[in-house]
Formats: sequence, C-alpha cells, structure tokens
Amino acid sequence: MRWAGVALAAPVSVLRLLLDQAGFGKLARMRTLILALAIATVAGVAGAVPPNPNASRPPNDPLARELVQVEADIKRGDFAAALPKVERITALDSDFADAWAVQGFTLRRLGRRDEAYTAYRRALALDPGNRPATAYLGELFLESRDIEGARALAERLKELCPYGCPEAQALNQAIAAYR
Repeated sequence: MRWAGVALAAPVSVLRLLLDQAGFGKLARMRTLILALAIATVAGVAGAVPPNPNASRPPNDPLARELVQVEADIKRGDFAAALPKVERITALDSDFADAWAVQGFTLRRLGRRDEAYTAYRRALALDPGNRPATAYLGELFLESRDIEGARALAERLKELCPYGCPEAQALNQAIAAYR
C-alpha cells in the first residue's frame, strides 16, 4: 500500500486544503479522506503495479545505450547480430527487465520459442507491469496457437494501460488477425 500513498499524496493534500477552507472539522476531514482513499482503492489507483527501478535505465546509462543498439539491429531485421548483444546485457545485469523482454523478442524471431518464453517470464517476474514483455508473450502464445493465453494477456494490458498503449493495440491487432 506504500504506492497508494505516493499516488494519492497530491490529491489528498488538495482535498485536505479544500476541506480546511470550507471549515470542516478534524473528524469530518478524516472521514472524507478515508472515503477518498477507499474509493481510490476500489477504482484501482492504490492497487497499481509499482514501477520497478530495474525495468528501465536512464538514457545515458551504458547498458541502456547498448540496448538501443540492439533495438536498431532488430529494426533492421538482424536478429542474429542482436542476440549476443542483448545476452551480454542480461548477463551484466540480470535484473534489467526491459533487456529480458528484448531478448525474448529476439529469440522468438529466431524461432527459439522455449527460450523466448523463459526470457519473457523473467522480464515479467522482475517487472509485472512490463508492457512489451506482456505483449510479446501474447504474440508467442498466438504463434503457439494459444488464443486464450493471448486474450488473457490482452486483458492484462487493458489493466496496465486503461487508456490504450501501442503494446495493447499491437496485441489486439494480432489477435484479430489470428481469427
């Protein structure tokens, strides 16, 4: 629940200020704040997946720069060149979730599905909210003819990005094309 406090700190402060200005007493303020927290919890704000500090790295980080180079290889379709580079990154930092997601994608594109599955699961174990790993695993499920598994991950992406995101859009398009 630590993240609920972080996510709600600013709205609660504003609510407290408004209640003070309106002349509400301490008990009325407490009741209103508790109600606001309860509503936020039910709405899912307090249950949001906290960010994982290992999921991403600052752009100037050496491993982040290497991952950008790997992604350039992938965009060129050179998965064979990308694989040893991303494997080096995950060997240097086994907690770098984004690198594990890219490694899984690379392995899948090379036809090494079992290893790709393991890499995606590692990324999601490190960062359950990793949208690329979630979408890529859904695509792997489609390739393995597991439409229900892909749909479940599409639902998970709806939770992770309720207002839409490229990963959810790509997986939903892949599911629609599968039919």
